[in-house]
Amino acid sequence: MMGAMILPQIVSGLTKALEQPSNENGNPNKPDNRNDNAQQPDPGAQQAGTPTQPDAPNAVSADNPTPQPATGSKPGVDMSYQDGAVKRTQRVSLAVNQACQKEWNDSNGSNAVDAYRGTAGAESPGSKPWTWIGQDQLHTGDVVQWAKGSALVICDDTGVRIIYQGNLLPLDPNNPPNGSYGAFQGYRHPTGADLTDNTLVSPPPPNSAASVVA
Repeated sequence: MMGAMILPQIVSGLTKALEQPSNENGNPNKPDNRNDNAQQPDPGAQQAGTPTQPDAPNAVSADNPTPQPATGSKPGVDMSYQDGAVKRTQRVSLAVNQACQKEWNDSNGSNAVDAYRGTAGAESPGSKPWTWIGQDQLHTGDVVQWAKGSALVICDDTGVRIIYQGNLLPLDPNNPPNGSYGAFQGYRHPTGADLTDNTLVSPPPPNSAASVVA
């Protein structure tokens, strides 16, 4: 009798055991998550098949265009001066213009050496002496030198003149405008007062393929 009562319980237990899900590890209670881990990609990794985008080149912005060097610029200044009823203009170096402005505002006479002080044409006997020149080499800004005086030379289409007491007078080296100037010594060219042509060459056109941001 006892064996007949236990047999149905054994059969029932085996049936429940067979109904439990199992995995490859043989553990019916622990799910197999190996496939889940293999199917989840690394979020930091780039997806396969997507090409790497190169960094875009610096775009030229209309609000901040590429600076270009100035073209056609020349050194010096346009010096204007009154010659009676005629206003004249000529291109001179900054040093010559500065010296001439001092002389045109000097009502006491003329002093070319003092007029150039503080400019690029200032005389420095040790490092930048002035050069003695002939009358046929005279240009505006050169100096006529007497024993005890000097004056600035102005050369234009009317001839060679000097600035004295703010006025233009004909040049007569042996007859100075002031008798106290003494004997004529010669003509001098201030070193550092030259006007040189440094016209810039026009730059090449900008790259038409450059990206312009409106």
